[in-house]
Amino acid sequence: MQTNRPLRLVYVSFEYPPQIGGGIGTYVDIVTRGLARQGHRVTVVTVGADPFVTREFTAGMEVVRLPHVRHSGPEPLRSLAYRKDHSDRVGDFLERFVEVEGADVIEFPDYLAEGFSYLARTTPGKRPVCVVRLHCPLCVIGEYNTADGPKPVLEALENEAMLLADRIVAPPGPQEEVLRRLLPRVGPMDIVRHPADPALLDLATDAGEPTPEAVFVGRLEQRKGVEQLVRAAPEFLDACPGARLVLIGGDAERGASEPSMRSFLGRLVPARHADRVVFTGRMGREDLFRRLASARVCVFPSLFENGPYTCLEAMSLSRPCIGSDYSGMRDMIEDGVSGRLVRAGDDADLARTLIDVYSMPEADRRKMGAAARERVRGCFHADRVCEQIGSLYAGYAAQSVAMRRPIPAAARAPRPPRVAVVIPCYNHGAFVREAVESARGQTHTNVDVVVVDDGSTVAGTLEALDRLRGEGTRVIRQDNAGLAAARNAGIRATDAEFFVPLDADDLLRPGFIEYLLAPLAADPSLGYAYCHAEYFGSSTGTWRCPEYNPFTLLVANLSTATALVRRSAFDLAGGYAESMLHGMEDWDLWLSLLQVGYRGRLVPQPLFMYRQHAGGSMLSHTQRHRPIPVRQIVERHAPMYLVHMESALTEKDSMFFREHMDAWRARCTIDDLRARLGLPVADHSPDAALRAHQELEQILGSRAWRAVARLKSMAIYRAVARARFGRGWDAPTAPEPPDVRLAQIKASRPYRLIQRIKGSGLYRWYARRSRPGATGPGA
Repeated sequence: MQTNRPLRLVYVSFEYPPQIGGGIGTYVDIVTRGLARQGHRVTVVTVGADPFVTREFTAGMEVVRLPHVRHSGPEPLRSLAYRKDHSDRVGDFLERFVEVEGADVIEFPDYLAEGFSYLARTTPGKRPVCVVRLHCPLCVIGEYNTADGPKPVLEALENEAMLLADRIVAPPGPQEEVLRRLLPRVGPMDIVRHPADPALLDLATDAGEPTPEAVFVGRLEQRKGVEQLVRAAPEFLDACPGARLVLIGGDAERGASEPSMRSFLGRLVPARHADRVVFTGRMGREDLFRRLASARVCVFPSLFENGPYTCLEAMSLSRPCIGSDYSGMRDMIEDGVSGRLVRAGDDADLARTLIDVYSMPEADRRKMGAAARERVRGCFHADRVCEQIGSLYAGYAAQSVAMRRPIPAAARAPRPPRVAVVIPCYNHGAFVREAVESARGQTHTNVDVVVVDDGSTVAGTLEALDRLRGEGTRVIRQDNAGLAAARNAGIRATDAEFFVPLDADDLLRPGFIEYLLAPLAADPSLGYAYCHAEYFGSSTGTWRCPEYNPFTLLVANLSTATALVRRSAFDLAGGYAESMLHGMEDWDLWLSLLQVGYRGRLVPQPLFMYRQHAGGSMLSHTQRHRPIPVRQIVERHAPMYLVHMESALTEKDSMFFREHMDAWRARCTIDDLRARLGLPVADHSPDAALRAHQELEQILGSRAWRAVARLKSMAIYRAVARARFGRGWDAPTAPEPPDVRLAQIKASRPYRLIQRIKGSGLYRWYARRSRPGATGPGA
């Protein structure tokens, strides 16, 4: 059974432009762009130059680039270790991707066993249909490139991947015949041509008189028939005065005693023709196409070949081509019409055919070139071939309907996108209404509010939540499971495209969603956006978050927990880790997003309000238990830390150095100023800083200071203060170090008043009776 619905297709290929070209990369580039043009949802999983996973959206499809992590050590162990590691990375990514987004068909190349890990760990019928596309596996290459030496382990992995695949797809030619001889147990095989690049078919090709060149393009390896070509060269060049043979491609070994095929071929050329056989080395694609388009004839004398793109490209450029009959070129070239075919490995036949085509009247060569182009346009055009592939894969998709995930209704809805504000609440009934109202007061118009009661026990909180529920706010109740679990429950209870995790005691400025949504809407590779925060409550100030940097994120959280997050990225990352019971679950999520290729973006405005509690907050609790969540984070993201450990340590050292230098300069300036004024110079030792921090926490947590904070928050107090000190009396200020903040508090009138009260005999008598043993500023 086939279906006309758009397919969800995943292509895995180590080779993919612009990092790595080659025939496989060319094929994946053309076929995925063609399928995306036809409305299919396509994801390419490849490698990139960035040390972290990246995502990009181009030509209507998604490209995920895994890090290209190099291995050290001797060969062949180094290459084997890399291939195994890369295959595991692909498998890890696909398992999560399929679980979250689903897929109809996943296509792997045969070469280098990229699909082995995923195919080995999944079961047919319980996964998308997995296809291996034949390009030229090592078991076939080894029959012709004897100089490469045996690669038994990698060859075995490739063979096993082909045996584990649900289907094999190959272009027309001898590939099926050869593979079934070498690997008799290989499964069902379907034949579909390689698509040609439609951009070449749109180029003008009438460039005037061609150059007197016969051009070969390909790696200088035995399988490509380069020895036969150079051995045929003397007869061809003797018969065609003025002709040149140009070989374009990288060098290769010919054997243990011949490390350079290029040098060996050069020795085969007679001295009289030394200047007429030219080796150019590799060439960029634009230069290559110009050279092909101006050639008199193109020649591809492979001993064995699948469906070479060099031949398709030359034919697309209206060049008469000579190809071998033991290759996919026997399907590309209509012998005598759109080119010529020669017997593979036959030097004499190759020489005669070269002479014939080169010596043809120009009108006949142009006619053959025009026929070649029409052959490509009629049978190999990307739109035509991709339609055939789509039809074939639609048939496969009928076998994997269970693996497909429906597109969420929110993703199909017109703009503005829906945003859910998820508010976990545990005994914060005194604040939760303010949080809800700040979410409802957003300038963005399409907002859902979900409150998650994480097993609250205080009667006032339960009553506040019941009132909100009665007013139409969605309230979910669960047994107490922690902040991460509460956030997950609220997020998964909505299908909004984006969400904001907001703690019940914090607030959003009205423009929070509007401003943070803008970069996410413009760049689908971003997973979240965050902003600066303002402190309010027992103290004020501004929490300035740094710009996003993935290396810095490895060693320090860059943002508050309250950000605007893309739901699909959250799902792919696996959500908040519910084991992070001591905090830092937000930092862990940002790292999880980085691992699947989603990054963050700072919007440098204070759009979030973070409440400071006089008795301490979850943040201070987290800092006291910091070693526990840090250890959890490193363990959960061990592969990423192992790869980037050196960079992470360097970044950490750099951060510490910058912070210590800035602090040291500031302290020197202050100490110098105090000394000039005859004031005592502060003690900046680590012990003094710790004592100041502890004393500051003790004061801020005391009942007397909490009473002062409540008094300052009253409307009548604020009105009096504004009348006395002006409108800017409570403007946010930058956070001060503990010793400076402690000195400021001790110099304040409320603190001096509290100390005078505590020094009275009546208070000391009361304190001894009500709290025996209580003394000191925090009592």
